[in-house]
Amino acid sequence: MSDGGGGAAQQDSDPLKTLYQRAEKEALTAELKGSQSVGALISLLRRRARRAALTSRIVLFFLLLTVIAGLFFYLALPFFNQYLDGRRLTLLDTKQALEISDEHLDDRRSELWNRLIEVLRLETNESLKGDWSDSVNFRGIEQVVDGVFLVRGNQGSLVRFDAATSKAESLDGNWSDSANFRGVEQVGDGVFLIHGNEGSLVRYDAATNKAEPLKGDWYDSVDFQGIEQVGDGVFLVHGNQGSLVRFDAATSKANSLEGDWSDSVNFRGLEQVGDGVFLVHGNQGSLVRFDVATSKANSLEGDWSDSVNFRGLEQVGDGVFLVHGSEGSLIRYDAATNNTEPLEGDWPDSVVFQGITQVGDGVFLIHGGEGSLVRYDTATNRAESLNGDWSDSAAFLGIEQVGDGVFLVHGTEGSLVRYNVSANKAASLRGDWSDRIIFLGIDQVADGVFLIHGYELSSRGDGTLVRYDARANKIWSLKGGWSDSVFFHGVEPVGDDRFLIHGSEGTLVEFPSPYFEKYESRELSDEDKILEAMDDLPKSVRDLLIARDFGEQFSQIAGERRPISLQLDQVNDDISGLWTGLFPLNQQRERFEQFMHVCRGGKADANDLPEDGTSEETDKTVPANTVNGSVTMASGRSTSEQNPDAVTLACTQAWRAELEREEGKWWQTLATQVPPGILLLFLLATLAGLYRYNLRLAGFHNSRADVLELISLGGGGVSVDDLTRLSDSLAADKVEFGRANTPTDQAIELVRAVLARKG
Repeated sequence: MSDGGGGAAQQDSDPLKTLYQRAEKEALTAELKGSQSVGALISLLRRRARRAALTSRIVLFFLLLTVIAGLFFYLALPFFNQYLDGRRLTLLDTKQALEISDEHLDDRRSELWNRLIEVLRLETNESLKGDWSDSVNFRGIEQVVDGVFLVRGNQGSLVRFDAATSKAESLDGNWSDSANFRGVEQVGDGVFLIHGNEGSLVRYDAATNKAEPLKGDWYDSVDFQGIEQVGDGVFLVHGNQGSLVRFDAATSKANSLEGDWSDSVNFRGLEQVGDGVFLVHGNQGSLVRFDVATSKANSLEGDWSDSVNFRGLEQVGDGVFLVHGSEGSLIRYDAATNNTEPLEGDWPDSVVFQGITQVGDGVFLIHGGEGSLVRYDTATNRAESLNGDWSDSAAFLGIEQVGDGVFLVHGTEGSLVRYNVSANKAASLRGDWSDRIIFLGIDQVADGVFLIHGYELSSRGDGTLVRYDARANKIWSLKGGWSDSVFFHGVEPVGDDRFLIHGSEGTLVEFPSPYFEKYESRELSDEDKILEAMDDLPKSVRDLLIARDFGEQFSQIAGERRPISLQLDQVNDDISGLWTGLFPLNQQRERFEQFMHVCRGGKADANDLPEDGTSEETDKTVPANTVNGSVTMASGRSTSEQNPDAVTLACTQAWRAELEREEGKWWQTLATQVPPGILLLFLLATLAGLYRYNLRLAGFHNSRADVLELISLGGGGVSVDDLTRLSDSLAADKVEFGRANTPTDQAIELVRAVLARKG
């Protein structure tokens, strides 16, 4: 009875046990009442024992699963997280290394592509074809309207070139086929005057594209050398045989001027020296002063030789001019006093001075034959020769500025001399051209890049184009599809970064190459496309590129890129395949990357923002002193205005401060770590109780079955009434959730109960 009372008290205190025992008792009583024999009762108890044992094993499985889950969450998960984080870092490092290798290949491809474009630009230029003779010698190009140019030359050649269409066509007119046109001058709105030998003066109207010769009182054998505007709509044409012709654009009339000069004088040029006053120079020591107001021209007298051939004059001061020519002549002319005086120096009397160029403030460089370079300083009115490593027989034909205070002097015998004004030093440039080259001119074709043109003085000639890079001070010859015997005479801009080079043998060359213009703007993102583009080029150009190993080098880059691309794709797949959604280290890393991106002035990814457009994570981590997503420094300037290193340091410090604030909130750690532990403990306690109960229940049923088997083996019969009375003793209401009873204890208690009922 004491056991029953204790059991009742425990039953009342444990609702779960009470429910189990009550259900068990009711089920067993119903089954006992329906049983007709002891054997059926034993079979029933064995079956219930097996069912309880199976239930205990299932509960044990879930109990072990709960223990494993707890161990994984608190022990294995941190290690697994570190493993995945390390794996991710390794993959990211591998990806970065592969991307760096890929970028190096991109740099190699870009450098090689730029070299290819440069070759296309400089070495694949071809001559334009047209209806002119191959023997024409083109001497000059002038723009007549926007994008339209007039190319002039001998054999009466006038060619109209349209830069927009790259088409060139000859102009026809009733002038001599042997005329050599020397120059073009604009004399009105869209109206030009073209001059040449055989007394040729041709009026060209760009609007109608018509050209017609002018007639006047000059000799048909006159060779007109140039045209200069001397007044409003009034021009002066000068030439040989003492010819000075006044042209009035308003009336399109031209009349010769008379004066006290020889009919055999060859006037080479004129220069304005005062208000309405011009100085005309020529051979036979001729210097003629022309007054526009009176239309009178008078010769100037001086102590120079009558055989001097004056080639030009240059203003060197306020109203002061320097006239240069043959026989070492340098004449200083003062327009205010109309006085002239020769300059003396250490140059030979036989020197022919070709030109004067200002190279500094009041400093001029005079160039000529016999290797003469003379520096003239207006402040001291002194002229002195420069010495250098060039030939004494070289004739310097021109000077061109190629940099700040740096000039390039060109001439015969392959002479190219670099002159530095500040150092007052001149030194020759050497290249892969012949010493017999005559460099005729220099023209700028790009920022710091110049094209030097000329020809080789030989029986067959040799068309020479030399590219000079002033920034690198490098120089080399260019090749193209023109004849080796071409003489190049000049380069003229015909559009944005486009030039037309003209010369003998009817040569007109577009620069840069049309192949360069075709491929320069194309974005070729990989080597295979570049190789395909090379296959589309003409065979001559393709052979040139193959000879320079461009195809082989692009193929080599493509071969090196393929395994890198495959590895990069594999690494990206591995990174995307990592399970990182539940791991705090990866979440913290992504949060840090987002923080640094926003802190440096970037914008948060729109895909990571909620619908209202705000970012809770960003709002929590970005420091308060941010404006529009960028950190405001102590100086008051935003990150976009700061040094990148200083910005990174400031953002890192802000991130550390945020972490310190979060680490100080201990209750956040408890809130995230304690609830899972409580849940695990609850599951463990519940499953452990269920396991113990089912295990005891199985033992209980087995022990009762064993007792019944012992009674039946003793030969005593058991009636239905006895079985009914035994139902209370055989019920499972004695099985406790607490301390377990052994099967022996349960069997002894059952025997005692049976004997007590019989007695």
